[in-house]
Order: sequence, then structure tokens, then C-alpha cells
Amino acid sequence: MDSKIKEIMHRLSCLLEILVGFLILAALFAALVGLVYMINPSSLFTDPTVFSQYLGIASTIVIGVEFVKMLYTHTIDSVIDIMSLAIARQMITEHTTPLENLFAVVSIAVLYLVRKFLYIKQLDKIEHVKILNFLKSKKEKEGKTDVTTK
Repeated sequence: MDSKIKEIMHRLSCLLEILVGFLILAALFAALVGLVYMINPSSLFTDPTVFSQYLGIASTIVIGVEFVKMLYTHTIDSVIDIMSLAIARQMITEHTTPLENLFAVVSIAVLYLVRKFLYIKQLDKIEHVKILNFLKSKKEKEGKTDVTTK
């Protein structure tokens, strides 16, 4: 009984992750459309900060896409990717002090060192689980018990 409850909770959490992923993708699509409408070449010539804003929004969209990938892959590699992108975005789009830039560069270097020397691919088992397999496997189990009891 306890394992069935855990399996149901796992399936429901997977469904919620997929729902959140779709909602984030819808928001990313809306942000992308807004980014296209935001392009105004004449404002780029008159105000250079417009490009910085444009770059910030574009990099946020890229980070959002990587976040959705992280939701469905469940790998350490995708977590490291999104962390390095977020740090790089902060360093590029914000006007930070040299000390903050140094911390950002060191942080990215540490992430790459972790990926190079501490990352074990065998720990990231990517399983593509079909969500409705729970019902199918339940029916198969019931069918097996019926066969064994007859």
C-alpha cells in the first residue's frame, strides 16, 4: 500500500512538473513576441541603453528555456548549465563592480570545474516515463494476479 501511494505521488508530481513547464513555455512565447515588438531600430540609434534592456530580456528568455529543459531532463548537467547562464546574464546585463565581476567569473569557473571533475554521467539516468503507464501497469498487475489465482 505504501509503495502505491509513493508511486501515485511521484506520478502526480511529474504531471505538475509538466504543467509548470507548459505554463513557463507559454510565458516564454509571450515574452518572445513582446521582444519582437519591442525592436525599434530608431531607438537603438538614439539611446544605447535600449540594447542593454533588449539583451537582458533575450537572455532571460534563454534562461527560461534552459529552466524548462532542466524540468524535464532532471540532470545535474542541466542544473549547471542554467546556473552558469544566470551568472553570465547577471554579469553581462547589469552594471556591476569589478569585484562582483570577479566573483561571477570565479563562480562560473567553479561550475565548470565541478562539471569537469566531479560530474559523473552515470548518476544522471535519464528516464522518459510515460505518465499514463501507471494505469497500464496497474491493469497488467491485476491481470497477472487473476492468472495466478485461477
